[in-house]
Amino acid sequence: MLTRLKGQVVQKLFSNSLATGFNFVAKWLFNFALSKILTTGAFGAFSLVYSVANVLMNFISFGANLHLIYGVSREKEKKYEFLVKTWWISTVITVGALVIWLLLLPFEIHHVAYFGWSIALGYTMALCVVLFSFFKGMGEFDKEAKGFFVFFILTIGVIAGFWITQSVWAIGTYFSLLIACTLAMLGYGVIRLRKQMKIDGASLKTTDIQGGLREFWHEKLPYGLHEMQGALYTHINIILLGFLVTDSELGVFRSIQLLIVPVSILPSIFSQVQLNQLSQKLGDTKMYLRSFRIFMTGTIAIGAAIYVLYAFLGEPMIAWMYNNSFDASVSSTLIICFTLTFLLKFFSSNYGVLITSAGSQKVRVYVTFLSIILSVSLTLIFAQTHGIIGAAYAMVAANLTILVCYAAYGEMVIIKNMKNADSSSRA
Repeated sequence: MLTRLKGQVVQKLFSNSLATGFNFVAKWLFNFALSKILTTGAFGAFSLVYSVANVLMNFISFGANLHLIYGVSREKEKKYEFLVKTWWISTVITVGALVIWLLLLPFEIHHVAYFGWSIALGYTMALCVVLFSFFKGMGEFDKEAKGFFVFFILTIGVIAGFWITQSVWAIGTYFSLLIACTLAMLGYGVIRLRKQMKIDGASLKTTDIQGGLREFWHEKLPYGLHEMQGALYTHINIILLGFLVTDSELGVFRSIQLLIVPVSILPSIFSQVQLNQLSQKLGDTKMYLRSFRIFMTGTIAIGAAIYVLYAFLGEPMIAWMYNNSFDASVSSTLIICFTLTFLLKFFSSNYGVLITSAGSQKVRVYVTFLSIILSVSLTLIFAQTHGIIGAAYAMVAANLTILVCYAAYGEMVIIKNMKNADSSSRA
């Protein structure tokens, strides 16, 4: 049984790794290509609008990445009800975002006219998150991997077109291409959904959206708030810098940050598979804690190795990728800050999943809210005097706060589970 369990974990981890890898590599190459093609200022403007799109994606999906996996894993008989209600909530949030954008258009806000592209891209990406989280809740991680393979191939084709034509286009053109690639992936997911529904004899048209919607919303709320907060603390530096520094400085910040993006996918890969496994072991304390410790040990080893690698090779890689066009002292400081942020996030993600699986998602909401307040405050203070370096320091401080809080509460959960297990064994 243990061998079969390990096989399932490895298979899901592999599929999730492929999916996340295709997604991040395609987007990384797309951003890197633009960082080489566009001027530093133009790339800074693109980065601001792109960061807003990523924040909106998480606002619109509103916790689907965790809530659907958790809910469908435990109540498969309600899976289509969960899917339709999640889609409905996401669409309502998107309409609200469009209204706010239209109201802001008359004001002279930096690059506000481009934020319509942020909403369009955010919505299409959010629909993909909703659909493939539904499949992952069923334990079918391979469907997302195949969907992102479609996205990867199309994006590579678009990037090849950049290099062949050597043309510089308007920012909106780059976003329209990303949206087209995302819609193709979504189309693949819809085809797989229809096949699954035929097997189950189900129909989305007969699914009751209104019934129990309020209860569903209250259940989803902690996940959505945490997802929104997580997006904010991930992208808040870029968005704030978009209004605090020049587009050129923002372009430098984002260009160097791209170097750490390929490994930043690891916390997401591990945490989603870990959540699926822990959610199924809630009744078995021994297996539950053993699974957690295995994941934790693996992340500590991998995270430490990656940190050492970037500490020694980060600066030479930046010089090679960007032809020594950046100030060496700035780039070396930034790469260390970005790598340390990754390491802290990698460690804290384990305790974050532990807290979620134990039914204490609200704790993650409170902690992330605290980190956002800290990150915004420190960025506003440090960016005024230290520019993009100050923003990097603020990012490290916010993630350190999350790790300390998650670890403290997570160990309390472990101690409580061990005491409950001892009490049960004595009884």
